[in-house]
Amino acid sequence: MAEINLDLETLKVMCPSDIDIACYNSSSNFIVSGPTNSIKTFFTKLQANSIPIKEISCGYIPFHSRYIKPAVAKSEEYLNRTLPQKKFHSSKWLTTSSYEYSNTIPLCSKYYTNHLLSPVLFAKMIRSVPKDTVTIEISPQNILQHILNNYLYSTVTNVALYERTGDHNNEIFLESIGKLYNAGLQPQIANLYPTVEFPVSRGTPMISPLIRWNHLEDLFVMRVRQKEIIDKKEIVVSISTIDEDFAYLTGHVVNEKNLFPAMGYLFYIWEMIASLKNQEYINTPIVFEDVNFIRATVLSQQNEIELTLSIQEGSNRFDIIEGDNAIVTGTVRIPTNIENEKISANFAECIDSEEEMSTKDIYKELRLRGYQYAGAFRGLKSASVTGSNGHIAWTCNWVAFMDSMLQMMILGQNSRSLYVPIRIRKLTIDPKYHTQIIQDYPIGDRQFSVRRYKSLDAIISGGIEICGIVATPISRRQKVVNTVLEEYKFVAHRDLGTISLQDAIRMSMHIALECCNMINIKIIEFVDDSDKVIPEDLNSPLISEIFNNLPQIRHHTKLVTTHEKFPNISLPDNVSTTEITKLSKDENCLIVLGFDILTKNSKKLYKQLLSLLMPQGFLLTLEESGAVYDYSCLKTYELDIILEKQINDKKLLLLRKTRNIAKNQWIVHVNNYEFLWVNELKSIMNVENETSVDTEIILVSEGDFECGLLGFIKCLRKEPGGEIIRSVFIQDDKAPTFSLQEPLYAKQLQLDLPINVIRSGNVWGSYSHLPLPSLESKLVQSAYVTQMVQGDLSTLCWAQSRMSRINRENLVDVIYTSVNFKDIMIATGRLNPETFERGNDCFIGLEFVGFNTHKQRIMGLCSHG
Repeated sequence: MAEINLDLETLKVMCPSDIDIACYNSSSNFIVSGPTNSIKTFFTKLQANSIPIKEISCGYIPFHSRYIKPAVAKSEEYLNRTLPQKKFHSSKWLTTSSYEYSNTIPLCSKYYTNHLLSPVLFAKMIRSVPKDTVTIEISPQNILQHILNNYLYSTVTNVALYERTGDHNNEIFLESIGKLYNAGLQPQIANLYPTVEFPVSRGTPMISPLIRWNHLEDLFVMRVRQKEIIDKKEIVVSISTIDEDFAYLTGHVVNEKNLFPAMGYLFYIWEMIASLKNQEYINTPIVFEDVNFIRATVLSQQNEIELTLSIQEGSNRFDIIEGDNAIVTGTVRIPTNIENEKISANFAECIDSEEEMSTKDIYKELRLRGYQYAGAFRGLKSASVTGSNGHIAWTCNWVAFMDSMLQMMILGQNSRSLYVPIRIRKLTIDPKYHTQIIQDYPIGDRQFSVRRYKSLDAIISGGIEICGIVATPISRRQKVVNTVLEEYKFVAHRDLGTISLQDAIRMSMHIALECCNMINIKIIEFVDDSDKVIPEDLNSPLISEIFNNLPQIRHHTKLVTTHEKFPNISLPDNVSTTEITKLSKDENCLIVLGFDILTKNSKKLYKQLLSLLMPQGFLLTLEESGAVYDYSCLKTYELDIILEKQINDKKLLLLRKTRNIAKNQWIVHVNNYEFLWVNELKSIMNVENETSVDTEIILVSEGDFECGLLGFIKCLRKEPGGEIIRSVFIQDDKAPTFSLQEPLYAKQLQLDLPINVIRSGNVWGSYSHLPLPSLESKLVQSAYVTQMVQGDLSTLCWAQSRMSRINRENLVDVIYTSVNFKDIMIATGRLNPETFERGNDCFIGLEFVGFNTHKQRIMGLCSHG
């Protein structure tokens, strides 16, 4: 046998008829096999023509030729003894035989004898070796090394375990084992030496003194600034948002943190590898693979950050380091033909959906998910509801453009959890094709269509393709605030309905605030020595709690009583105690609270309390239900009843000084169907603001129960001159037509309330915010465990499940379910729950056993709780 460096056509012409081509190593390297004398004669002929040829020691056996055929039968007999059972090879097995094998054909004696007879199609096989493979040549002569090194991909790690001409084959073998380790394998080197019994004896020498640093190469350490080259494979980029070039990065805010965008890292690697090739990045196609985002970088206006970018020679692996921490890793290369790296147009076919979402809609949705994008990072101009297609504005900013492509992936998630990318399988950028497309659009309106191919796990826009994006949900930053859950509903003023004390006082406070547009509120709670009031009966703590839920209102409450009445009492910070003799004459309180004021009917008491009120102020009293009092005293002191509510064994009354009717009363009828009344209202308000005459404008809504009158009134009264606005909202079809001469309306308007709502039965009232009632437990057919506050074990509870969405044919009556370690980590807040589709709040529970509808015992796993 002999190895010849010659092209195939010439070799076929020169090769004698009794010599076969045994191995097709490459297009210019072949091995011939035949009789010994013929090979020697052919060898001499080629040497005489100066053709490279090398004899191969084969023990005078012409392998892979016709001369082996007489030994086939005997070989099969021995192989059948050695391989009594058939075995099937895996997908990693690449055959060099001319016999075409598939995964279903077993490895048997026929397979190996066929290898002896057939030529070795090595050149064909080598094209099937994947790019990220580690190849090991197990042979006594390493004759294939020059072929493997020349024809395998540059990303393939090629190792030879033995060199025939080597004088130190033990060292060569161990070096090969080290190369395999560096390639990511885990060789079990402990099997190379005798078993070690631990603990070792005291005389065992240490390994560390045998390891020495190689100081043959000198490296200089120096401080560098932005993009100053340390060596040809490493640069440092200094980033400061104060710099005009990086100011746009302040718009990339995620979870209320200004993070460096993921595509910004890859853009700087792109610039770096282009500069190493002495090219402009805009003319350099690039391919990123296996990109891992390890940690995020937070930007600060006070401090600049330094990113160290390095690319390893040979493997093309890159690393980005901040400080001592690696933040991004992956591989990068400049392809020879960028078209071969792209997804075929035959696969990238989709049906575009209507792009119903505008820029405002898109970034409102993203803001709800925790992304506060601004500036250049609001690049999406339109998108479909499913996030399958849209349009991105081109502003010559590659980082912002590619980040907008990632935003399409976020929109496509059927969950409002907060996602951050942690891995990209492949990113392909064809800048020439990208810029070529944009030239067809006008400068003022340059947009690229973007499409998300769910089946291909890819996002494509222009000349950019992002494949295999892996994103992970993270916990949002929780604001430490007390959630206020309330309902907005109609509440009658004087129906004597029984409600809780908290709701009655809350209604009183809201009515007082509607009548007086004030920010600083002063309230007095008066407790006489004769009042049988204990500390638990005081309303000041409750008033403080009500106003604490109104962040725009600043309030202070004074508890007026003697020091001996409530010794050592604990009150909120905005509640103070004093005596009535220490109060000033100009307290100007909005509300004064007292106990049994009507029952006592004391002229002195009335005089004291009414003097503390501002002109529009209110007097609130709590009376005993069985007490007898005379309403005629209200006329004596010119008081009107605004609110009257029953509270178990007490009655609450909200009183106010009787107001004189305005001299000029204007009536404006409002509705939702025509708006001529708006101009009428404008002209009346302009005239009255100029004349400043005693005037009152009454807005009336009749026959339209869903009119937006209430919100309109609240806004108008906050405008300059808006205090003259009043409203009547008629929500009763049987009520008489509105007229100032109608007693039903005239009597109510005399109370001078800004909002007056009438319901059936001539019941007057208004709309108020009241706390939602507590949920009550009830029997349900099915339920699941949920956690109201993540991380708080005390909030674990049962919630009713949505049975209507489940296929009832697959229902399982769960008898037992286990609590595994993942459930504990989620419940304690140490692990963020995996995100599911919207509307699914169940994330605790994985394994279950029970019975199906056919009473069969079932054990299974579910994707969520």
